[in-house]
Amino acid sequence: MDLLDRYLAAVRRNLPAKDADDIIAELRDVLLAQAEEREERTGHVDWTGLLREFGHPLTVAARYRSQQWLIGPELYPFYLYFLKMIGAIVAVVVIVTAVVKGVVYQGPPGPMIVDMLGSLWWSLAGTVGSVTIVFAIVERYGGVDRYFRNWKPGELPELPELSQLIGDKPRKRWEHAFEVAAGVLMLLWWVGAVQLPFATHSADFRLELAPVWTQLYWLILALLAGRLVYNVLRWLRPQARWLVGFFGITTAVGGVILAALLHRAGQWATVVPLTMPAEQAAKLQESLNLALGIAIIAVAVIWTLQCLGELWRWMRGGRG
Repeated sequence: MDLLDRYLAAVRRNLPAKDADDIIAELRDVLLAQAEEREERTGHVDWTGLLREFGHPLTVAARYRSQQWLIGPELYPFYLYFLKMIGAIVAVVVIVTAVVKGVVYQGPPGPMIVDMLGSLWWSLAGTVGSVTIVFAIVERYGGVDRYFRNWKPGELPELPELSQLIGDKPRKRWEHAFEVAAGVLMLLWWVGAVQLPFATHSADFRLELAPVWTQLYWLILALLAGRLVYNVLRWLRPQARWLVGFFGITTAVGGVILAALLHRAGQWATVVPLTMPAEQAAKLQESLNLALGIAIIAVAVIWTLQCLGELWRWMRGGRG
């Protein structure tokens, strides 16, 4: 019955909260009745085959949701997941860019805030339109039915009470997808394949990175690649706990080592004055490096805690 409970739990996560209990009770009765009928006919119950024929949890839950007119019921949950994931990435990029500009910007804050809000609005609007068009094309020309035919009930996530026994907090799949997308974006940015709109110069000065970033280029690249593999495994192969734990621990240790090497440098950015007075540029450089130093220490603490957490989950998973 564990597989049935996991299946119903996966359906519940995508149901309207006010109707979830009644719907789950109805689905349980239907599935148990079908199982009893099969047992009388064949002498045993193949729950994997029964649940596969009954339908993917997202498809079953979609039958009970209303107002799904733009995208079909089978694609609509995936549409929402990808819309949240890509929209969050775009919002983070715009906000981080605005924060960087705020650090180096010397003019009045009003125009900068208006520019940031305008960029955020049009970026999110473009994201919604692009994702909607892509899913409309998929809905039009098909191809997603292969996924629903080949899904495996055995890959359903564990129930919360079971996962808590090994110290692993259950997470939604779209959260893992977001981490993978963010990891790909960071890796492409680091190797120079994509350009993010970070403010590195203005009419008054030019911002240059310290040599330590070039010296640690390959270590940072390896850490980003390893973290991407870790997030992909947690998303697509969460049952491979030893492999997930290995990449989690090694990347966390690598993050701590990287933070220590960066902090030892003492200086991470240089402000080159153009029309700005040299004293003002020196003060700006001092403030910027102070903020970066604090950020590196905070990141080192986070990596250390994550390393301990991954080690604990790895050991608990091994005993389980």
